[in-house]
Amino acid sequence: MLPFTLEEALKGKLCQLRNGMFAQIYMDMRTNPYIDTENKEYVLVGIVFPNGPTPDKNTWKIDGLTHFSPGPYDIVGILEPHELQVFENYKMLYHAWYHNNYCRVSTSGFKNPVKVIRKNKNGTFTLDFGEHTKDMNPSEFKDLKVIEKFL
Repeated sequence: MLPFTLEEALKGKLCQLRNGMFAQIYMDMRTNPYIDTENKEYVLVGIVFPNGPTPDKNTWKIDGLTHFSPGPYDIVGILEPHELQVFENYKMLYHAWYHNNYCRVSTSGFKNPVKVIRKNKNGTFTLDFGEHTKDMNPSEFKDLKVIEKFL
């Protein structure tokens, strides 16, 4: 992960939050002549996702910190290209859970499809491997990929 820089964030690169979620910065309000930002600390505008099916809007200070720093929505870095697989894993796991589907996880050691039985409030998913269940964060899938979905 790269350190947070305003310049890179404003290019649309995905940011990692302290709580493991992701964000994308869309605007520095100081650059908009129609918005009065004098005496305002929280001038970066963006979205936090995934948090259910719809992203949430949020604001940050120029350094990526939020109102209750250190807090769960503080930006801790910018994802590098090889780290984007974590985001793709999250989308696939969310889709499998939301549509009551199964998925096959490469190199998991299990030949059978895995059932995604729950999306937890902390961003993890509960996976049913048949013999046991385990709560997993998509960031734990460093070398794993959700490669197939079954309807």
